[in-house]
Amino acid sequence: MLAKEKPELKNVEPFKTVLSGDLEAIAKLPLPELLKIVAATLTGMTTERLQAEVKNWLATAKDHRWKRPYTELTYQPMQEVHRLNRSTQYEDPTSLAVLLRKCQHFGAALSTTA
Repeated sequence: MLAKEKPELKNVEPFKTVLSGDLEAIAKLPLPELLKIVAATLTGMTTERLQAEVKNWLATAKDHRWKRPYTELTYQPMQEVHRLNRSTQYEDPTSLAVLLRKCQHFGAALSTTA
């Protein structure tokens, strides 16, 4: 999208490397170059637009090696913690106590079955 809005970037590094699609070259870009891309991409973007872009990317992007959505390429315990966080509305600081109680309950349940 940025390349359409600013076609002159297609000849400027690091944008040229990213637009080439060469994953090995992109992986070798140093952090300051990657930050240039992030800054150019996100500057002026509303929170709502960013959320929509991320939601769309998560719904469609797949890992090149595994051919699976990135959301499926996690460890099972990691997925369980994320589910627990979402179920207790972890973003709300008042729910931290709820999360801790559930973790304690889960730990107690595990110790009684061992």
